[in-house]
Amino acid sequence: MTSQYTCDDLIFDVEKMTVSTTHHSRSLNYNECLLLKTLLDNANQVLGKEALKSAGWPDTIVTDSSLQKSIQKIRLVIAISNSVELKTVVGVGYMLSCNCAERVVEAESKSHPQPKNNKWQPTTWAKLVLGLASAVLLSASALEFTKVTNTRLVSYLNPNYEIVNLDGKKVLRKHGTEIPEPVLEAIKSSKCDCLFFFGRNKDTGRYHISVHNKASHRSETYLVEQAMFPQLAKELINEKP
Repeated sequence: MTSQYTCDDLIFDVEKMTVSTTHHSRSLNYNECLLLKTLLDNANQVLGKEALKSAGWPDTIVTDSSLQKSIQKIRLVIAISNSVELKTVVGVGYMLSCNCAERVVEAESKSHPQPKNNKWQPTTWAKLVLGLASAVLLSASALEFTKVTNTRLVSYLNPNYEIVNLDGKKVLRKHGTEIPEPVLEAIKSSKCDCLFFFGRNKDTGRYHISVHNKASHRSETYLVEQAMFPQLAKELINEKP
C-alpha cells in the first residue's frame, strides 16, 4: 500500500491529516484529505468535478459549491510550499501540478485516512510536492514585492513583465503577450477588485490566467485553450467582488 508521496518540500501525513513543510504545518478535514490523496494519485492529470466529488465524499451526494470550498481550503493549505499549484481547468475540473511525484510503499500501512472519531490502525504517511508555483503568487510578488534598503521600501518588477491598466484593473503579462479580446473585455467588465496575470505556454498553446482577490486574499488559476474563452469570460465577469 502507498504510504508516502514525496515531491519537493511538502509532507502530507494521511494519519494526522496534515500538510507540512520544515517550518509550517496545516490541517485538513477527512473529506479534504481524501480529495488531496486523489489529486496526488493523479498528479499532472485533469480530474473532473464528479470524479473528485465521488473520491472526496464516497456514497454521498454533494454540490459543486462543497467541492469548490474544499478545493479552496486545499489551495490555502498547500500555499505553505514554494512550489505548489492546483489549477482550475475551465469546464472540466482541476489538476494538481507536480514536478515529480514519488510513492513509498510500506507493507503494513494503510493509504486511506480515517475519520478522527474512529480508532486508528498503524498507518500511512504521505508526502506530497506540487511543482509549478502559482502564477498568482508570481503576479503578487511582481506587483507587490518589496525589499528593505535601510529605511526605504523599494518596489521591484521583473523587467520581462509589464503591468497593463485596463479600466482600473491591473494585469501582469510578459512583454509581447497579447490578451485575446474576449478575455480583455471580461477583465474590464469584472466587478472584482483583483490582480490579474495572463500568460501563454508556447509549447502547449494553452493560456494561463490567474486572479487574485485583494479583499478575500484568495486566488483562482485557470488553464485554458482558446475554445474555452467564452466560458472563461463568464467566470471572470462573475468573479465575486
